[in-house]
Amino acid sequence: MAAQSSRKRLRDEVTCAICLDFFSDPVSLDCGHNFCRSCITPSRAKAPAACPQCREAIRPKNWQPNRLLANVVQIAKELEREAERCCEKHQEPLKLFCKDDKALICVVCDRSREHRDHAVAPVEEAAEEYKGHICSCLENLRREREKILAYKTDSEEECQDLLKRTEAEKQKMVAEFRELRQFLEERENFLLAEVKNIEEEFVKNKEEHLARISKELSSLDDIIQELEGKRQLIASELLQDASSIRQRCEQKQMSENLVVFPLKLKWKVWAFCEISPILENVMKKFKGTLPYENRPHKENVTLDPGSAHPLLLISNDRKCLTLGDKKQDLPADSRRFVDYLCVRGESYFMSQMCYWDVEVGKEEGWAVGICGFSIVIKKDEYLGPKTRVWAIGKWNGKYRAVIHPHNPPLSLSGEPRRIRVILSCMGQKVSFFDADTAALLYSCRLLTLFPMYQPFFWLWKKSQLRICP
Repeated sequence: MAAQSSRKRLRDEVTCAICLDFFSDPVSLDCGHNFCRSCITPSRAKAPAACPQCREAIRPKNWQPNRLLANVVQIAKELEREAERCCEKHQEPLKLFCKDDKALICVVCDRSREHRDHAVAPVEEAAEEYKGHICSCLENLRREREKILAYKTDSEEECQDLLKRTEAEKQKMVAEFRELRQFLEERENFLLAEVKNIEEEFVKNKEEHLARISKELSSLDDIIQELEGKRQLIASELLQDASSIRQRCEQKQMSENLVVFPLKLKWKVWAFCEISPILENVMKKFKGTLPYENRPHKENVTLDPGSAHPLLLISNDRKCLTLGDKKQDLPADSRRFVDYLCVRGESYFMSQMCYWDVEVGKEEGWAVGICGFSIVIKKDEYLGPKTRVWAIGKWNGKYRAVIHPHNPPLSLSGEPRRIRVILSCMGQKVSFFDADTAALLYSCRLLTLFPMYQPFFWLWKKSQLRICP
């Protein structure tokens, strides 16, 4: 305690009364008091005109550097640093480290009841041990940092790739809509031109018809006027021209009926009237095909026992598929696969965009995808687009597209455990994704348009396929 009190008195003696810290470049005033040069030097602000301690006037030109005090300050600083390394309770050097309490202790503390049964080591030994821990932590943290940097790089690359794909699809969409607008505009102009031609033909026929009618009316008016005059004649005069008058009247009565519009023109009109219903129907189908919310809906797919090969086992909920040891005694069914270990899904799709997920695990010997409605493949045929099967699978250590005869391997960055199948019937396209990362695995066009498609499953090893709920 005495040593602690002495250190406090020494600290008080080497503390500047202005900044309350150790003297820095101390100077002595005429009155004998000492201050830091920076604390007492006049500045733009108003400087003290008197000593802050005794109020005696100060003259800067008489200040003297106090080198002795500066040396004492350095000694006091060193003593304070040493005091910090001493036990506050026993004033002994902290030469030991208590591993239980994670604290520096002195030899007296080591013998005390508080630390008697604790694991204690010299400071240098404990420091080396902890340096080893720190090095190990640093190594782990550096590895973690490298992982994060690699993840950051991969994320940026994936982001750029997705942005490129989005931009490419946008450009395709813009081009398709431009072509569609151009096509519709051309068809509209063509049909409007047809209407205009029909209208002009009608007007022309109408004018010609009216001209003929006017001519006939004028001729009739002349005859009527002449006959009105003849009727007033005496009998002898009237009978002189009776034969001629009668002949002219009969000719007018026997004239053919005037045709207003040609039959061909009328058929043109009726044919043109059929265009509007066609346009309405096309527009209705187009709106249904291209909805505003362009997202596939999740399909509740189940396995069709009637199409399953006799060696395939289907769970009660029709969601899980495994390979049995022997053939089951199943009823004959024209839909059943007998030459390939395959099964179809019960659902069928005609125009919608839908998806389903299949858990494939880490084993091989499987394929999933779609097939044409109710197909059955014979032993002399091969699975692939030619037999209306579009699928991917895993065998011989590689993920592959089911395309006979090469079954090309897929270039994947990981091993997907869940496959998402997305089918766009109207887009005539099927795509396969890693359901856990949204990474595209494979995509292909359905070059031939079939009326309906069904989920397709192929299993020939002791693996398991499960349709996710």
